[in-house]
Amino acid sequence: LEASKLPETLTFHIEHKDEAKNEASTLAVSRNPHLCSSNCFHRAYANFFRLSKKDFYNIVGQKFCWDSFMSPSNVLISVLSVDDCRNWLATHQPKLSYFVGLSQANVVKLLEVLLPTSSSKWDSNHETWLYAGLLALEQPLHPDTCFLIRTIAKTFQKLLKKYRSQNMVDSKAKRFCHIIISVVAFEFGQRDLVEAA
Repeated sequence: LEASKLPETLTFHIEHKDEAKNEASTLAVSRNPHLCSSNCFHRAYANFFRLSKKDFYNIVGQKFCWDSFMSPSNVLISVLSVDDCRNWLATHQPKLSYFVGLSQANVVKLLEVLLPTSSSKWDSNHETWLYAGLLALEQPLHPDTCFLIRTIAKTFQKLLKKYRSQNMVDSKAKRFCHIIISVVAFEFGQRDLVEAA
């Protein structure tokens, strides 16, 4: 989903624990770059991710019931075992069928492959794969997986600092950094990362 296709203000309906079940408040979030670091903005990204994850599991679960034993996820598994898999991932878009029947160990392997070796070596062609990999993670997380996603978020924090030092006003790259940090912080219970962002 391209950010340019989104409205200038994103709106989410949120139920608060202290409110009655039938009452929901609305959270409006501007794409104004000055509000990017606010807690509200990060929560909105995490909420959008949570809704996407629910849809992802519904679709993948239905497809898993329809498909026979030969799953297209075997394509992704075989690609991950090749040394040059980062190039393949950069030239192919993720498909839901790749994640049908994909084990959590292979999802973690995908995230390990996508982990930038440094903040200067991130390839934006891998953004959709990283987001899809995070969508495919099931909770509760193994401690090693938790460490991996924290490392990913910290790498994106470094990238964000680099972009800020280059005085980038607003960019797709900065927004993606905020999205990854928000998702790891709020969806996977690592809220201390938002305070450091």
